[in-house]
Amino acid sequence: MCLISAMFQVLPDCPLLLLANRDESYNRPSSPPTRSDADGTSAAWLAGRDQRAGGTWPGLNESGIIVAITNRKKRDVLAQPPSRGLLCVDLLGCRSVEEANETAIKRLSGEHFAGCNVLVFSVEQATVIEAGDEFRTHHLSPGVHTIANARLDDGGNPRVVRARSEVARRIRWNDSLDGKVMAAQAICALTGNESEPALCIKGSDRGTVSSTVIALADDTNETAYFYAPGPPSDTPYDDYSSTARDLLRRRHVER
Repeated sequence: MCLISAMFQVLPDCPLLLLANRDESYNRPSSPPTRSDADGTSAAWLAGRDQRAGGTWPGLNESGIIVAITNRKKRDVLAQPPSRGLLCVDLLGCRSVEEANETAIKRLSGEHFAGCNVLVFSVEQATVIEAGDEFRTHHLSPGVHTIANARLDDGGNPRVVRARSEVARRIRWNDSLDGKVMAAQAICALTGNESEPALCIKGSDRGTVSSTVIALADDTNETAYFYAPGPPSDTPYDDYSSTARDLLRRRHVER
């Protein structure tokens, strides 16, 4: 059960802080974030890749747009539906939030994808599209928002409830940006106890296989992108911030 939490327009120096744990089968390989260059029509982007289907889960593009996706249950699904991860790749190629939202809604309405939640965020706008048995679009207000494999900010999901609570409690507005990022990493690494569910899951055949923390700062030179290529409770985060900053500078240079 993937888990994504975001602080949107809450922090004074960081309009968007995203935390994402990817939960998957241990037998499904993936590669760490790599940059995909623009091709004239699509934006350049930075994200990990699923080595089986070629898709991705969260990523950042040169327009400062984060796209992420989680799976969810859906009753009416084709035997071989199109790849949700490849939809995420296509949306990362969009050059505006509006284009990404329009593309997502059109494709999710017209193609027979399995159930999913699609997140399209920038420092100015944030949208969550729930495409399960029912179709809903949420334009987010400032605050802490969390989603797993069901509805947005699901108060009936103990993991979502804990994640929202930990983000609101541990990430303080007056901390340095480095401190906020370190707190986000610590939240992603939380295991369970007698009273609280794990945010970093360890199962027999599946669990949290990677984690991503992205901070979009007011100053592009302060933007942070960290990726743990394993369960963050045991795996150090690798720093891809320099690549992310170069990606965002590309937009400013071209303008």
